[in-house]
Amino acid sequence: MIDEILEKYPNNVNVEIKNFPLNFHKQAYKAAQYALAAHQQGKFQEMYHTIFLDYKKLKENPDWPLEIAQSLELDMNQFVKDFNSDKIKSQINIEMEQLKNANFEKISVPKFAIYSSTNQEIREITVNRTIEDFSKLINDELDLIN
Repeated sequence: MIDEILEKYPNNVNVEIKNFPLNFHKQAYKAAQYALAAHQQGKFQEMYHTIFLDYKKLKENPDWPLEIAQSLELDMNQFVKDFNSDKIKSQINIEMEQLKNANFEKISVPKFAIYSSTNQEIREITVNRTIEDFSKLINDELDLIN
């Protein structure tokens, strides 16, 4: 759905992904590390999408993203090095703190928020997560700007 929104509003919508691995999902932190390690080689989106499309595989094999990385033809030595780096762990921890301090009513994932062109948060998305609902919210905000 996010890809549909970006396609529909190419000049008006940006997507920013922040990591907030929930601690009751035992594989979530590692999945975030793997996605950011893939990002170091320009393949974040491919890794992220593949993990989310079939996230249940992580329960069976928390290191399944290694197979994804191989299929993406990443430099595996660098990928593993990046996965284990303090830089990536620090980034995840910083993003978690940002979200904890964002004054959201409730932290859940995925979390969607709409920001104005001045980067002030307008609202947390609590509607159904459909393209129609998002389009209405985005159109309403665009009408206010124009």
